Amino acid sequence: LSWDRPPSGWWTERLGDAGAAELPAKATVLCGSIGGRSFVTFAEAGEDVYEASSDDGPLCGVYVKVVGPHSARHFAMPGLGKDGSDEEADATAALEQSVGPIHFWVKGVPRGSVVLLAIVGVPADGVAAALRALAPLGVPKVAPPAGARVLAAA
Repeated sequence: LSWDRPPSGWWTERLGDAGAAELPAKATVLCGSIGGRSFVTFAEAGEDVYEASSDDGPLCGVYVKVVGPHSARHFAMPGLGKDGSDEEADATAALEQSVGPIHFWVKGVPRGSVVLLAIVGVPADGVAAALRALAPLGVPKVAPPAGARVLAAA
């Protein structure tokens, strides 16, 4: 599979020379947030293997899954209030407490594994702390643009 962006401006995914007969397994992270509603979906080999939505309650935190027969994990993080401000007065202490379980989880990820990652509704300092904790897995090291509310990586 490869991505192209022809002059029309549309990003398209296409099969390589092997064609559909040798279609590789694919892992996908879908996530988004609009108008107070958020969602996270992890898909592997064309099947949804994890779904979370703000329909079930507020969606905020770091969502991860090792590709294959592994369970997805949600790590709660101090979130953004409806006005975009920190929800907690002592955000630093809450942040330090929230990244501990991420460090622990990272240590258990088998070397060379593909990891699906979504970060939803986490303020910039929380995103930076989460990315530092996830760094041994090869996640992007560069912080996303300020104001980003949803991030995905695989």
